[in-house]
Amino acid sequence: MTFPSPALLVPDFRALFESAPGIFLALTPDLRIVAVSDAQLKATMRKREEILGRDLFDAFPDNPNDPTATGVADLRASFARVFQNKAPDTMAVLKYDIRRPETVGGGFEERYWSTVNSPVFGPNNDIAYIIIHAQDVTDQSRLTQAGTAQRQALGESEERYRLLVEGVKDYAIFMLDKEGCVLTWNEGAQRIKGYTSEEIIGQPIERFYPPEDKALGKPAAMLRTAEEQGRVENEGWRIRKDGSRFWADVVITAVRDSEKRLLGFSEVSRDLTERKQAEEERERYVKELALSNTELQQFAYVASHDLQEPLRMITSYTQLLSKRYKGQMDADADEFIAYAVDGASRMQKLIEDLLTYSRLGTNKVPFVQVDSNVVLQRAIDNLSVTVQETDATVTSDPLPVVFAVESQLLQLFQNLAGNAIKYHGPNPPQIHVAAHEKESEWVFSVRDNGIGMDPQYADRIFVIFQRLHTTDKYPGTGIGLAVCKKIVERHRGRIWVESQPGQGATFYFTIPIKGENKIGNPQRS
Repeated sequence: MTFPSPALLVPDFRALFESAPGIFLALTPDLRIVAVSDAQLKATMRKREEILGRDLFDAFPDNPNDPTATGVADLRASFARVFQNKAPDTMAVLKYDIRRPETVGGGFEERYWSTVNSPVFGPNNDIAYIIIHAQDVTDQSRLTQAGTAQRQALGESEERYRLLVEGVKDYAIFMLDKEGCVLTWNEGAQRIKGYTSEEIIGQPIERFYPPEDKALGKPAAMLRTAEEQGRVENEGWRIRKDGSRFWADVVITAVRDSEKRLLGFSEVSRDLTERKQAEEERERYVKELALSNTELQQFAYVASHDLQEPLRMITSYTQLLSKRYKGQMDADADEFIAYAVDGASRMQKLIEDLLTYSRLGTNKVPFVQVDSNVVLQRAIDNLSVTVQETDATVTSDPLPVVFAVESQLLQLFQNLAGNAIKYHGPNPPQIHVAAHEKESEWVFSVRDNGIGMDPQYADRIFVIFQRLHTTDKYPGTGIGLAVCKKIVERHRGRIWVESQPGQGATFYFTIPIKGENKIGNPQRS
């Protein structure tokens, strides 16, 4: 069978064939080869005269032994679309095995191609030729095949991410283009900001900012910072669709391609209005409480200070009456005068303790490094008379150097040791002071062998003026442990007691560890 000379039938396609990389074939509408590029001949190890004028699939047969070879069917379907649409048809990567003379027995070689089939029109606007432009992508396809599992996993991951982003209701998650206009919009964004995706996509980010921020150029500044630094985070007021304001935590991140070129931005934001309102309410309460505490301290100081002078006068004159007229009147008069003297003395002591308590909150004495051993010894010395009268024994383990107000630590030790001596049982008081390090604080303990107490009163005893016993049995104003609690809290610590009736009590308090706090020398007495 002979074929007419292609030079008489077809235009010269050489300029086209040389204009782009890849292989080219020119076909007649009945799929006979009328022109072929040198690259095609080289790729298939064929000679031009062997294939010109032949049917495409006769010249380049598909592999009948490979059921996965789909080149013939896919190409025929593509040609049909070219004739139907009279337009180029781009094919996905397809497997098309070609016969190579150098293969054993003239067998087939597996190749992958990216192909565009384009029509060439004749004078009557009919398709005169079809140009096949194919590029061999076998190497890329094999790499792609090797990564099929990874791509599938990535696709599943992306789908989960998409569902996550679209389904999150507490976060506004959306994309912006390089100019700051909205590209995507999730359900959380609609719930928080009030816009539907149809209303907001394509709109600038400035729409979410209040007028004062727009005037300062804040929206553009946020994007500029994200572009320069990769990410920017900010809290501030934003505007909903209905014009209402909400306090938002906003994170904007620059999105770039593999060559570091800016593609746009992602934004994730939360509505923190309730938290902001709670913080403002808390700040208001703190200010009111601080003002109330200041006024209360001033009142307590002024009241106790101003009461001191008239109380001294009452005490002095009642004591004078007792001295001068005791025994000169009847027994009832002596008893009444004794009550008056005792009441005035107790009142004076109560006011002094109240004055001390009120001064704790206003004392501006600085915190310094204090050796607890030395301070404890001074407290025991101050209690020496009571210690001797009760035959008390006070011992201690090595105690740390702490960051504290020395005078207040002295008062703390003195009150706790004095309290242990006061509430001793039938045996002489035995008191032991210890301390151990726990995490970021020192835990002090003051243990005694006294009368103990019911655990249900463990909190009550630290309340000012609260007492568990009458003054005739255990004298005092009921303010000593309240002072201890206030001192410990001023040092940012905690205080509590563990006790059982008749089994003594152990008072614990903590002081945070700061600086070079360390164990000092033991002090015993």
